[in-house]
Amino acid sequence: MQKDLNGILGIGKQFHEIVLILKNDELLDLAQNQINSRFPWLLIETWKNISPETDLMVETVNITSYIIMCIILFALSFGIINTMLMAILERTNEMGMMMALGMNKFKMFTLVLLETFFLTMAGTPIGVFFSWVIVNYYSIHGLSWERMGKEMMSSFGFSTTIYPAYPTEKLAMTILFVAVTAFISCIYPAIKALRLNPVEALRK
Repeated sequence: MQKDLNGILGIGKQFHEIVLILKNDELLDLAQNQINSRFPWLLIETWKNISPETDLMVETVNITSYIIMCIILFALSFGIINTMLMAILERTNEMGMMMALGMNKFKMFTLVLLETFFLTMAGTPIGVFFSWVIVNYYSIHGLSWERMGKEMMSSFGFSTTIYPAYPTEKLAMTILFVAVTAFISCIYPAIKALRLNPVEALRK
């Protein structure tokens, strides 16, 4: 096939195109600039220049992943609110006793905040560990998408088997989002705790 193509192009045994495959997509622009500076008479194009529709699809997937993460964090906030409300309702008598002994509202709010923070941070390492194990498993064995859209992925030049990589660079940002969600979610339970009447709380 290569011989026939070279014959049609009239280039003999020469090559009209060389493809470089990088291990890290973040080096794409750097590699292009370095090759351009060394061979300014050649046309150097990245896959983003050759296939802009693929670049658009990748950007769409990235935006979709952020939307999915926001939905997950929204669901997480309800779980935190429910857990902390149950913790407050089950310890109404105890909190009433602390308030009757002189515990001010700031300390009560700090108590609820710290409980929420420690519960969230206790579960975060477990989730991170299991996600790391699952992603590393599929990064070796691959995840088949053949049944979900073989023709569509083939049209973009993608294989039906993908090998995901663990997004270590986004881990800190994700943990920060979880911590912020936990802080916002604890505000309502904390307000419920602050509104407790010490006398009524001691009777329950």
